[in-house]
Amino acid sequence: MRRRRDDKGPTPAAAGPPPATSAAWVTQALESITDALFVLDGDWRFVHVNRQAALDAGEPAAALVGRALWEKYPALLGTPLEAHYRCAVREQTPVHFEMRGLLSGRWLDIRAYPFPGGLVVYSRDGSQRRRAEEALRESEERFQAFMDHSPAVAFMKDEAGRYVYVNRAFEQRYGRGLADLRGLTDFEVWPADVARAFREADRATLEAGAGMDFLDTAPDPDGSPQSWRAYKFPFRDAAGGLYVGGIAVNLTPQLKAEEELRALSQRLLEVQEQERRRLSRELHDEVGQLLTGLSLTLGRGERLDGDGLREAVGEARALLRDLTARVRDLSLRLRPSMLDDLGLLPALLWLLPRYTAQTGVRVAFRHEGLERRFSPEGETAAYRIVQEALTNVARHARVGEAAVQVSLDAQTLRIVIEDRGVGFDPEAAASGGAGCGLSGMRQRAALLGGRLELAAAAGAGTRLSAEWPEGAGEGDRHGADARGG
Repeated sequence: MRRRRDDKGPTPAAAGPPPATSAAWVTQALESITDALFVLDGDWRFVHVNRQAALDAGEPAAALVGRALWEKYPALLGTPLEAHYRCAVREQTPVHFEMRGLLSGRWLDIRAYPFPGGLVVYSRDGSQRRRAEEALRESEERFQAFMDHSPAVAFMKDEAGRYVYVNRAFEQRYGRGLADLRGLTDFEVWPADVARAFREADRATLEAGAGMDFLDTAPDPDGSPQSWRAYKFPFRDAAGGLYVGGIAVNLTPQLKAEEELRALSQRLLEVQEQERRRLSRELHDEVGQLLTGLSLTLGRGERLDGDGLREAVGEARALLRDLTARVRDLSLRLRPSMLDDLGLLPALLWLLPRYTAQTGVRVAFRHEGLERRFSPEGETAAYRIVQEALTNVARHARVGEAAVQVSLDAQTLRIVIEDRGVGFDPEAAASGGAGCGLSGMRQRAALLGGRLELAAAAGAGTRLSAEWPEGAGEGDRHGADARGG
């Protein structure tokens, strides 16, 4: 039978790779691997070493094949590598570990796969990943150190509101760290109303996609409410997860200080008004009467002559001398010029006899170190505290004697005023709004970095003490300046 012209006949076999059972084909596949790979037999001899493994060893594969691993590299004996290899063969279980290469010094990521009669070892350079992990660890440590030294409270929550981070300031404030809070929501940490406000602020921040400021209120562990200014911001991690972070500063001390300042300002205005009323009364009662008498005397003198005129002029001069003395005394009571010119000790030595003459209360005065000058603010504060305290003794103590001690050493000025009178209840006096000028005296001491303390009880007398730092160098300079030295 004749073959048709279009019959093509059998197709010859196409050229291609050797059969999968070919050793050459397997060898070619192993050599294509860019990471190091070698095979050990049951006696730990190298059976196959690929190109990269030979490069890492620094020897051709032919120099390794047939050699026992432990004979070729005895330094590996007793190392974790030996333990891992033997474990893999013994348990017939793959192992994965990291170690620094014996020859290269690089970190190697090693995987060993056992099979009946041998072990396949695959290793790759892990130095870059190791460096990245080390850099990440160092970065995390820097972040942790930075946040743990921040006085502000800091936190992070995931999109569901679960805590994933709090800093040391948070832990110290509330006694709960990340180990306690991780995975908890605000409703598992705070009272319901506080948690609800926090959650609404978090959602608003996430929806806005930008940082936002909030004024929050949260209780301390003792239950006291605290006012916070919180700045919250959204961010994503490397995997795309959405989080909200926050940094909060406690405003309570600032708000309390502002409230105390407002109260002190109000008290200062009240004291100023009281002083104005007192001056007004003294001007009206003393100076005004003398001026009225002087005016009447001068008017009478206009109608006289001879002896009568001379008598009227004499009376006018006496009234004028009395008026001058009253005005001078009033001026000295407001602020004696000798306090500026001569210092605290002469001013007190002038004050105390006049106080006794006016009130009948004798003063036992002891002093030490006041021969030198010190800061103008300190001298004024000391003078006013002694003056105010003795005024209180005259008004309230019902005694005939009081004791004043003022001492100045190289560092500190100390004042003690005592009486054995009827005493009083300081809390009751303060709640009654009087306070006996205590707030002003305390403020004077506090402004100089010191303190004022009061020990008093009904029927047991009163002891007031104050002290603040006064540097010797500054005081001596001031004293020399004041004296023209």
